[in-house]
Amino acid sequence: MKLWTFACVAVRLVALSVGLGVYVRSEAQSIRWLPEIGRPYGISPDGRVVVGVGSRGACRWTAETGTQFIVNLPLSGSSEARSVSADGSVVVGTVNIYDNGYYRERGFVWRNGEVTLLNFPVSTQTRAYDVSADGSIVVGGAVLLSWSGQPVRHAFRWTAETGMQDLGPIGYARAIAANGRVIVAGSGRWIDGVGYQDIGIEGVDTSADGSVIISYRVYWTESGGTQGIGGGGDVYGIYAYGLSGDGRVVVGGAMRNAQDFAFRWTPETGMVDLNIIYASLLGDGSKLLAATAVSQNGRYIVGYGRRPNGYVEAFLLDTCTHSVDVYQDGCVDDLDVLTVLFRFGASGSNVGRADVNCDEVVDDADLLMVLFNFGSGC
Repeated sequence: MKLWTFACVAVRLVALSVGLGVYVRSEAQSIRWLPEIGRPYGISPDGRVVVGVGSRGACRWTAETGTQFIVNLPLSGSSEARSVSADGSVVVGTVNIYDNGYYRERGFVWRNGEVTLLNFPVSTQTRAYDVSADGSIVVGGAVLLSWSGQPVRHAFRWTAETGMQDLGPIGYARAIAANGRVIVAGSGRWIDGVGYQDIGIEGVDTSADGSVIISYRVYWTESGGTQGIGGGGDVYGIYAYGLSGDGRVVVGGAMRNAQDFAFRWTPETGMVDLNIIYASLLGDGSKLLAATAVSQNGRYIVGYGRRPNGYVEAFLLDTCTHSVDVYQDGCVDDLDVLTVLFRFGASGSNVGRADVNCDEVVDDADLLMVLFNFGSGC
């Protein structure tokens, strides 16, 4: 950093510190309730877009637009949105379409307001479950008739260029890696260029590179095999739903003493009740019942909970826990100040730990928080 830039920052900090008098650290963690969404199923990596199902079917939420109900097709019934691309512009899910006297499920792709239905010529139904990070590959399941006329569940892979690709009678494809190369289907995974591998669990989500997969109660890694997602002897009814991009954070719902609770699980910490660790955000008596998805960086969690009025609503939880010990060596010193200075001015959801107050910009406030705690722990 040039000396004149450092000097300018220093002058600004002195002025700001004088104006503030005593600096009070604000709590970055927060919860936002989304009353028009009953069940959220997907979240963008930056936490800005949430998709799910509400009173009028498949919906997409942003802070700027509010809740949009995105499927409005002639002769369509219920619908749900299951996943969203990294930039929030592509949403996939399922809609019921009236066909020859019956409502039949059809997977859909919503892209910037336009809906495309996903069909096999001989299928009785299709469902779309997930989309790659760039929005180009959609995966799901179709019920196809066998040679004997029996319905069989197949996995599919769809792109705008190739259309529907049948991956075989291996069960529904529930998830796709962010890079699009690994698809979780049936009791295994389909790898582009390799084919299908049975791993013995029915996966529901995968890490960004496809090396970690979760089922409702099992955590599987390519290098270490399987381990249970448990919460102790008094916890039952465990359902894991979402996995972070690095494969370290699992979210879901479970029961204790006949009471539902949302949880976060990691191999290091085991299962923790979100109602306990974020009790300070639930002072109005709300209860988090289940966590259904987590952002790629593990920071944002969506799910549903019960409000004091008894209604069930979706929640968006920001779990940011950045510390003034930016360098994470147990001492707030020159290294922490320099880390913030060298990132000064950076913005966005991936600016890292230099964004001490979690507002997605590295600025005066972050530097002041480090300076006012200078020497702590040393």
